[in-house]
Amino acid sequence: MIDSVSKFKSEIVAALNRELEIAKRVSSGERSNKLIAGRRKAKSGKGFLYEFEELIGFPPEEGVQISFSVKDKATNGRFLGEVNSRFLFEVDEDLGESIDEATVVSDPLFLIQKQIDLLQEDAPFKSQVALSSLDLADRLKIETLNFPSDLQMDLNSTQAKSLSAVAKNSVTYIWGPPGTGKTTTLGSVVAVLLLAGKRVLLVSNTNLALDTALEKCVDRLKRATTLEDGMVLRLGTMVKNELIKKYEDRIELDKVFLRRSEPLNKEIASLTLKLQKLKNEISATEEKLETFQKMKEICLQPEATKEHISDKDLRIREKENEKHQLNGLIERLHQELKESEFRSGLSRFFSGSRKPGQVRLDIDQRERSLSQIIVNKERLISEKDELVEKQKSVVAEAKKAKKWLDSHPDLEGSHAQVLIKQVEAQTMAKTIETLNEDLAKLRSQIISQAKVIACTAYRPLIDKDISGFKFDCVVVDEV
Repeated sequence: MIDSVSKFKSEIVAALNRELEIAKRVSSGERSNKLIAGRRKAKSGKGFLYEFEELIGFPPEEGVQISFSVKDKATNGRFLGEVNSRFLFEVDEDLGESIDEATVVSDPLFLIQKQIDLLQEDAPFKSQVALSSLDLADRLKIETLNFPSDLQMDLNSTQAKSLSAVAKNSVTYIWGPPGTGKTTTLGSVVAVLLLAGKRVLLVSNTNLALDTALEKCVDRLKRATTLEDGMVLRLGTMVKNELIKKYEDRIELDKVFLRRSEPLNKEIASLTLKLQKLKNEISATEEKLETFQKMKEICLQPEATKEHISDKDLRIREKENEKHQLNGLIERLHQELKESEFRSGLSRFFSGSRKPGQVRLDIDQRERSLSQIIVNKERLISEKDELVEKQKSVVAEAKKAKKWLDSHPDLEGSHAQVLIKQVEAQTMAKTIETLNEDLAKLRSQIISQAKVIACTAYRPLIDKDISGFKFDCVVVDEV
């Protein structure tokens, strides 16, 4: 069987590669369409639903992503199908209430390449049901399903025989001309599989065909059981009005998600509000603590200014002493100069006295030093006077600061309270983060818990939400 499966896969890949090669000869892959006379119908999930009266050219494949442009605006979107001679598109951005003309560009070759890539993966192809449907494996022997009487009512004999065939076989093909009740039969099949505890993937080639089949499935299912929230899920945008009116609220993924996520959203909103309030309290307290610290510093200013004044007094006295000492030295130098001028050169030689020029040079140096000391002393006196004048305002400010501190005694220990609130805020933020993670997982949980998932046939190929899920049964309408 392994050889036959490998051979089959290689033949399919070869056929798809030939198809891709021929398609690329015809075009680069991109297909462009003009859309005429569009209007916005509604908001659809995270996007917007537009309906156009005319599409020029061959329509893009349903479900394939397209680039959508209107004048200077561009966005991504999806073609949902043709319904009542109108062409439905879902786009990511709001392009206005009405659109005279738009251009869509799609790449239909993407799906062929995607199929080739999947078939060439190393993972073994093990589904015996899928292999047996291609006559590459023996059909599985299954436990016969029981059809509730509610699901057999109003079925004709041929439809009843079809149900019996499905109940006994792992692979069943049902064929019939239009109007013979295939979709009604299909609806009963899906309902029975669900009631038997099977997980079902329902697909069709177009959104309209899928909605028609799904409507019958849910109609039949309601005969035998209660339609629980999210039991059946429609992935993608519904286009059939009858299905939308009757079941959208219970089966549309975004609707179910919004309803299920409401408690989480409320808790997140409540905690976010509390967290913001707590942050505001922390911010306000930190501002007060900053003011508190400034007031404490202001209260210390008088003493600090007093110390500066004392320091200036000390330095002024030091300069006065230096001045007094220099004045005495200069007087002695002048006396030495007189004596040196009075003596002869020989007398100075034998007495060891300095020459008059040397003494004059020393006097000049000392007098310059004296002038600098006088300047420094005057500067220190000026600085001291400024500090004395400043002391008055500093004392006044300190009194005000002391009064403010006396009126806010509770701030003395507020730093510890801020630390406690910061820890509380961090804990709250972590809780919100965890809740947001739960919210992000909820959509996947809703999909994983659904008993029936309905989508276009292309979606399992490109949608990561369901491409990894396993199903007990696959029902293909218009196979």
